[in-house]
Amino acid sequence: MATHPNPLRSAASPGAFVETWWRRGRTWAPLLVVVFGALAALGANASLPSVLSALANLLVCGFLLWTVRDEARAIPKSWKISAILFLLAILIPLVRLGLGAPPAAAQPLAALALAQGGSVAPDQTLVEIAKLLGLAGLVVAVAFAAANIQRAVTVLQVLQAGAVVYTLAALTLYQADPTLILGSEKTGHWERFTGTLLNANAAGAVFGLFAILGAGLLRRQLSLLSDLHPMMRRSRYAELAIQILVILLFVGACALTRSRISLGGLAIALAFLSLGAIPRRFFRNVRVGRRIDLAAMTVAVALIGLLGGSAFMRGDFAQNLQGRVDGLVHILRLTLEAPWGFGLGSFRVAFVHELPAASAPVLWNYGAAHNSVLQAALEGGWLFAALLLSSIGVLILPALKATAPRGGRSVKLSLAVSLLLLGAISLTDIVLNVPAAATLGACLLGLFAATNTWAETSAPAAVGSVS
Repeated sequence: MATHPNPLRSAASPGAFVETWWRRGRTWAPLLVVVFGALAALGANASLPSVLSALANLLVCGFLLWTVRDEARAIPKSWKISAILFLLAILIPLVRLGLGAPPAAAQPLAALALAQGGSVAPDQTLVEIAKLLGLAGLVVAVAFAAANIQRAVTVLQVLQAGAVVYTLAALTLYQADPTLILGSEKTGHWERFTGTLLNANAAGAVFGLFAILGAGLLRRQLSLLSDLHPMMRRSRYAELAIQILVILLFVGACALTRSRISLGGLAIALAFLSLGAIPRRFFRNVRVGRRIDLAAMTVAVALIGLLGGSAFMRGDFAQNLQGRVDGLVHILRLTLEAPWGFGLGSFRVAFVHELPAASAPVLWNYGAAHNSVLQAALEGGWLFAALLLSSIGVLILPALKATAPRGGRSVKLSLAVSLLLLGAISLTDIVLNVPAAATLGACLLGLFAATNTWAETSAPAAVGSVS
């Protein structure tokens, strides 16, 4: 994806100004604003924050694509296939919307919808489509913005810096009043840290993802350090210390959320990323390196256990587990009854339909399926869900096979691990229903998809340089 500057563009034109801004690596600024603007939006399923987040994502997508328009000539085939699959998925609810009526499967729910003040109306479909388009646009924009390892690292470093500021601000608000966030009550999560998301499990996922990304940047710093002469390494020790403190901040914030799956996944991820984190070139004896790996794994797991041990001892585990299982079984039954879905945005209406009496006391107020795949199938149908999953898979698989340039392997590994953790959490919780977490997930997917182009666009780095 080589750059082809336009010789007809004058130096004083707006296009030249934007290109200069891009050349200096500053086009990540609007990306940063969008991600942390979404993190500050309250509510897990609120329509207004979702729509605002979607519009912001689309605006940033347009801006970033315009700034890299001269580089958009060599688009990987996998990106094109993914876009086609995504558009086919979006076409399904749009066709239904064009027919002017909710899907046939939703007709029996009309009276129930009116009684609850809800509906499977077209306006809900448009909101959900706007959210999907915004997230897809952000994936595309970030993929182009991170076209090589240098740009990708810049984006990650800026996101990490913003995450540090956000985490410290959220902790300050939590210290001031643990039960309220900016005047909004944390219903059901009063004693747990939720950031500004009002949902502790979603917040735990967000902080855990930033801890994993921080670990990837730390591995890269250690690899860079091993390339330097021993006399030159001392000047980099302060950077390593700061990066370790940043990781500890995110780990501590994740522990305060007391989210079991986030803490458990984070412990496994950090233990895995600690393998080989310290390059063997630091040690003359291979056995010493292996012992260091074992010690790093032990410290990572012990740290999570020490900080988040209380989360695993919460007494509501059995009840929550049974409720989740009952809810998923009920949703699966509904998807089999209506394989074409009940309509985008109709979850709350469809979910309480024929809800088993034994599960009603626990499940009646569920606002999301706690499983993104089943919720997509319930609302849009199995074909809709399959097309969305396929569009994501087509982006991920070629990137997994692509060889990262030296210096980019640690970053790519941390992105893969973070996406794996996010995917696992999305199968058991509402994390992707939260605009902030979904926006961050789109950024991670775009970054990982971009690794498919790193080998082509990244020039060999000089010894001691950031690569």
